[in-house]
Amino acid sequence: MKKSEDINLEKYKEPCFLFKIIRVIVCFVFIFQSNFAYALNYLGGSEDGYDAGVGGTMDSVSISSSAQSFEFGDGATAISEITIEQEYGAPGAGINTEDDIRVKIPSDLDMIWDSSDTAAIVTGSASLKVSDTVSFEDSDATLVVSVSTSFSDSDYLGISGLSFKSFNSVGTSNLELEIDNAGTTVAVDSYEKTITLPASTVTFTGGSEDGYSASGKTQAWYLIQPGSWNIGATWGNAGSTEGVDYPGAGDVVTIDGGTVTLTGDQSAGGITISGGQISFGSNTLNVDGDWTYSSGTVDYSTGSVNFNAASGTKTITSGGQTFYNLTINDGGGTATYQPADTLDINGGFTLVDGVFDLATNDPVMHVATTFILSGGTFSKGAGTVTFDGDVTVNAGGQNLGEVIFANY
Repeated sequence: MKKSEDINLEKYKEPCFLFKIIRVIVCFVFIFQSNFAYALNYLGGSEDGYDAGVGGTMDSVSISSSAQSFEFGDGATAISEITIEQEYGAPGAGINTEDDIRVKIPSDLDMIWDSSDTAAIVTGSASLKVSDTVSFEDSDATLVVSVSTSFSDSDYLGISGLSFKSFNSVGTSNLELEIDNAGTTVAVDSYEKTITLPASTVTFTGGSEDGYSASGKTQAWYLIQPGSWNIGATWGNAGSTEGVDYPGAGDVVTIDGGTVTLTGDQSAGGITISGGQISFGSNTLNVDGDWTYSSGTVDYSTGSVNFNAASGTKTITSGGQTFYNLTINDGGGTATYQPADTLDINGGFTLVDGVFDLATNDPVMHVATTFILSGGTFSKGAGTVTFDGDVTVNAGGQNLGEVIFANY
């Protein structure tokens, strides 16, 4: 019996021992694998259909302003304040001193920055990190703000005191922000800028056959064929009614080819001369908008231009062409006229009412026969006023600044 018991013990002793060893190993492996499953991320491998890599951070910047609406043919108009904020800048990137800040007008907006004004008003926590003297690129479609100290996270900058101008066609879009000087748009203003046509009224007066005919204001005019200003065919129309068949007061006129001739006194809104010719004879053209010359011929002869807008700031860009007689008269309104370049008047200059502003752009002014300030405000600039001939001068008690008498 004792022998039999020994045999039974030997029979079961070895499996029990092995079972314990296996149990310990299983437990150890379970714990080992569990710990590593908790600590490691699956990275995949080649040919398993997945890629793994280290994620990177990107710059987070924003641009915002206010919605603005402009009218086709408007003069220079102040911008609403633009706010630029760096919420986060990736290491070595963000708004920095090498790449500066660029605010771009997209091609869908047919306007530009007023590059004659380079003095911006800058505010905000980053105001001391930029220059308040700005510059322009891309034919004045891009504003460049020079950065002297790289921005930190949460820095923000307010930009104002500048203007848009040359609203040449209708459109709507948003300003764009670039900070890498490589053409990359990193943010878009959520508020739109819009260029519209001026409001117009159409009156239905009835007509033969169809029961209706329309007459009213056509706002934008282009020369179709050479001819007289007051002939509809010159502008592509059959009749001879002012404001309907040929341009009248408030209408925007573009002369980009051919010759139009004044055969009497006429009126218009903004005038753009980008080719062709306008001939005055001895007649007067009343203009209540901007005067913009870039190419072509202006034959003033002994004719006159009477700038008669009642309000707003209007720009006179002569492009090297001379005027004969030039009058400023806003009729008791609040208009300001600003010459953008040298103003050469071969006849007389008369200021009846309104503001004649030479201080903004500091142009040189030449007058040949008469210089009369019977009213209004003459705002002198750093440029000289030169009297080229035997000029009759009545300054009306106003300060003309530096005056040169060329014949003395």
